[in-house]
Amino acid sequence: MKAGKIIAALLSLMVIAFIGVQAYRSMYSPIRTETAIMYTSYDSITTTGLVLREEKIITSDLQGVKTFKIEDGGRVQKDGVIIEVFTNEEAAKSKAKITEIDREIEALTEVSRLSDNYVLHIDLLSGQVDEKIYGLRKIISNKDFIKLDEAKKEYCEAINKYRIGIGKETNYNERINALKEEKKELEKIKNTSNTVKSPAAGYFVSQADGFEAIIETDQIPKIGIDKYNELLKNKKEIPKNATGKIITNYDWYMVCTLSENDGKKITSGVNMNISLPFSLTEELEVSVVCLNSKPGKESVVVLKCSSMYEELSLIREPYVKLIINKHSGLRVSKKAVRFENGERGVFVLMGQEVKFKKIEALYTESNYMICKSDHLEENSLKLYDEVITEGKDLYDGKIIT
Repeated sequence: MKAGKIIAALLSLMVIAFIGVQAYRSMYSPIRTETAIMYTSYDSITTTGLVLREEKIITSDLQGVKTFKIEDGGRVQKDGVIIEVFTNEEAAKSKAKITEIDREIEALTEVSRLSDNYVLHIDLLSGQVDEKIYGLRKIISNKDFIKLDEAKKEYCEAINKYRIGIGKETNYNERINALKEEKKELEKIKNTSNTVKSPAAGYFVSQADGFEAIIETDQIPKIGIDKYNELLKNKKEIPKNATGKIITNYDWYMVCTLSENDGKKITSGVNMNISLPFSLTEELEVSVVCLNSKPGKESVVVLKCSSMYEELSLIREPYVKLIINKHSGLRVSKKAVRFENGERGVFVLMGQEVKFKKIEALYTESNYMICKSDHLEENSLKLYDEVITEGKDLYDGKIIT
């Protein structure tokens, strides 16, 4: 019995010692590593811009509850209906609900028809549900709430198809009949309305800001720093009966001020990318129309863009990042760089073995490098390699224990 207790105690001590050694190794590892990841570094200029477009303010003296038929940035034809004006809120709500019911009936009828005539592929339907969920998350992440209702409806439609596909529903006749009855009740509400139509073809925006038509577009390339400052003071009073505006040209301009030194980094007549803090796309391509500068004064660069969507239709004086150059590749800490036999590279931990891999620097910052990613060169640094940033007595082939 006594011998058994001694053996048990020795085993316990061995376990404790083993755990202690492993803990020591994890806390006091002889090396430190960083994973080589793809990274993009930018040479850029941050400034503010003034957006200038061809715009027409829409006015209307109609009184009542207004509902917009076109979203901000939405395309509209000349004389297309952009606003519906109801006599009271109850009428406006009933009309909106009827429109919503009509859409749901149409969607449910289509789903039921598909279940009668086609073999529904579960994997495809499941993928559509996942796609709509991803879309919802992206909208919420970007705080793009104006698109949320539409995305929710599309998600519900995808779920309805999936439920039929897996046999949870055979059809939606009961739901369709209930919706038709609800619609009949809503149609009893008097919902007389008038409409506001677009004076021109273009892109609708529900707000005016006073900067509309402050300069003719053919005069924009001539803007210097004095004219720029004058334009900022030329904001007009918005008509009291303004109900929005129409952007009549797909192309628009952004005028930015730059320091004299930053102005020297810009070249007229070339294309470049800009970044806007709210933009759903990472970068926006623009052309440099001209650079207007005078010695001892700030420079003015005129940019032209041919992209249009909701967020762009609303901007006027945004912060903007002008991207002069960008460098993409594998990010490597400068602490990791070594020279072996006259070649620059890094030590990489592969399992427990140290390997030396060559690097080709594309761009250097104060504490890191952007290096070329070469999948074909066997002995060059690769994506996700574990680069050793700290370690003593390293050499190619060393085994780390």
